[in-house]
Amino acid sequence: MTTTRTTSIPKVSVCIPVYNGERFIAETLQSALNQDFRDIEVVISDNASTDGTQRVVEGFSDARIRYERSTHNVGAVGNFNRCLDLARGLYLKILCADDLLYPTCLTRQVAIFDGDPEQAIALVSCARDIVDDQGRVRLRPRQKHFSGRIPAASAVRRSVLSGTNIFGEPQSVLIRTEQARRAGGFNPDYGFCLDLDYWFRLLALGDLYRIEEALCAFRVSDQSWSTGLSGKQALEFRRFLDDLQTRNLFPLSESDRAEGIRIAARNDRLRRLFYIWLSATKFLPFRGWNEEANRHGVNRG
Repeated sequence: MTTTRTTSIPKVSVCIPVYNGERFIAETLQSALNQDFRDIEVVISDNASTDGTQRVVEGFSDARIRYERSTHNVGAVGNFNRCLDLARGLYLKILCADDLLYPTCLTRQVAIFDGDPEQAIALVSCARDIVDDQGRVRLRPRQKHFSGRIPAASAVRRSVLSGTNIFGEPQSVLIRTEQARRAGGFNPDYGFCLDLDYWFRLLALGDLYRIEEALCAFRVSDQSWSTGLSGKQALEFRRFLDDLQTRNLFPLSESDRAEGIRIAARNDRLRRLFYIWLSATKFLPFRGWNEEANRHGVNRG
């Protein structure tokens, strides 16, 4: 089923892959519609949900929404790739159905691409807050001295040495739609490294531009795909580095590989501790994400 409410070609496609996302989809969709950058389409790629996702989406009347329902479930990675096919905009952001954008996110990121007519920048990323299932900010990760335009090889090496994806999940990243298709689809062989593998392939086409400020939020809840991957990340990161060497996409020294694997194992332990802390402090008061959004001067309404 397809519900089309917009006819003009937008500058940005915000594509929301969803399966049984009734719990959070309204808040996520509203955060996309509340962008102060208005030339967008918001594409809901419904992976044959069996809950009330469609009913929630159809409760919105904004003409920029395009609802696309798959006839059968194609899997999480397949639905990410479906978003690549559905996007019509010049630029593309994939926004998972429980994550959130702060109101100035697209304005800030689009400005970087618009100021780069030679298309030397392939990836625009930003910092993000981590929120819980109630939308409360639980962690504010920041990377010092990691902002502005960064050569692709330097950005890749920094990520390897950090033992993790330092660019952020899809809600943190804006990409060029044409380049995204040229890079190929998301690789179903990966879970935790799914995003990182794709960002690396895009960085083979251009540099990174990093915005130091948090312009979005990544939700961690009992429904999060990433939560289910806890405890497996270090093993997958090692396999990812092995694949990276085989493909020879970016040069990787043995010492860099060894350091990345060591840090990935440490990160894995820290993530598990974070999930334990998250559960133990579930009922304590924390600042809500809407308070962060309102700092940008735009009401959520």
